Amino acid sequence: MNYKTTSSMKALVILIFVSSIISCSDNLKAKSRFTGKAMPSFDLMMLDSVTRINTNSFPIGKPIVILYISPSCPFCKAQTKEIISELETFSDIKVCIVSGFPLSDLKQFYYECKLKGHPQIVFGYDVNSSFANYYQVASVPYIAIYDKNKVLKQILNKKTSNNLIREIALN
Repeated sequence: MNYKTTSSMKALVILIFVSSIISCSDNLKAKSRFTGKAMPSFDLMMLDSVTRINTNSFPIGKPIVILYISPSCPFCKAQTKEIISELETFSDIKVCIVSGFPLSDLKQFYYECKLKGHPQIVFGYDVNSSFANYYQVASVPYIAIYDKNKVLKQILNKKTSNNLIREIALN
């Protein structure tokens, strides 16, 4: 390998590195075509396989964070566990964890992430994949943050700090 090839490879590696940093930071706070729109109506089945709720039943007056997850995704588990570990700082925010994966997988995730006993968290199966289809979810964790009037403020499509989630939800 000669000097020109080595220099070109270094330049290429640096270019790829810088591009990935820029795309990640842009991706994190990217404006969505859904920003400013009302929360869509979709049904969630609770883990008992009987109880169903609709997002229309979520009350106005408190910001809502919807975390769309895959039960096998390590980033989704980390995001969920991080939220649980700081749940007291989410007291003014309703948290809804949603997935379209099979209920058996969701039950395992529910127990593994210790979601039982947290009444401010809604955990449910996206019955018709309505949320994922509406937002065209391509990666997880996918976080939709709504204001107190159920209007979308921001989409975050990667593991995100609780501080940023709270900042967007509460401001």
